[in-house]
Amino acid sequence: MSRLASGEYHYWLNGERQTIREPWQLLHTGSGSQLRGQRMVAEQVLLDIDAQYHGAKCVALQLNWKPGKPGCRSFRYQLQGDSLLWQQADEPARHRFQLPPDSLLFPLLRAATGPILRHLTLAPRSLVLPCLRDPDDSRQFLRPLLSARSAESAGTAPNGERHYRYFGGEYGKAGSDYWLTAQGLVQRYRWQTPQADWEAHLDSPWIDDGFTGFR
Repeated sequence: MSRLASGEYHYWLNGERQTIREPWQLLHTGSGSQLRGQRMVAEQVLLDIDAQYHGAKCVALQLNWKPGKPGCRSFRYQLQGDSLLWQQADEPARHRFQLPPDSLLFPLLRAATGPILRHLTLAPRSLVLPCLRDPDDSRQFLRPLLSARSAESAGTAPNGERHYRYFGGEYGKAGSDYWLTAQGLVQRYRWQTPQADWEAHLDSPWIDDGFTGFR
């Protein structure tokens, strides 16, 4: 297993840096690639994510909510044709969730958004992702949620970053802005609402010379 790329995303709200960060690394596994990352708040790990890729598509996902803490919850997702198999780690039952054709599995990390945007510029699709709406709702939290999404190319910046507009879900019809590196990794992100101006930036990136992006 070898490292292809790594970095960390830092977040700003209305111009003030937040205590939210996402360290991540992308690894070559021989049969595909593996994206590992965390969502951290105030130096505490909130989410630990391990996503398996075949080419540019995520095919399996392991996520742990507040690992090592009381009440830790773990879920496994796996695509199988037009179905998603999912299971809470401490339960024997394995559930099947039927998906619309050509649905994409999104592993929540900012580093995973680049391949999603490239797929969505070809045609709108449904994303299946873990529900994060209410951690106290044990019936829904981290269970699969479908969300209709679309994206469009908005040109290339002078420094080579490719600009995309992303619509659906929390972004609604107003959309959000993403700028990708030449390898298809998110360099920066911005989402504006009447109440908030969110930004995220990729810091301390490392990219192997031979890595040309998710393929």
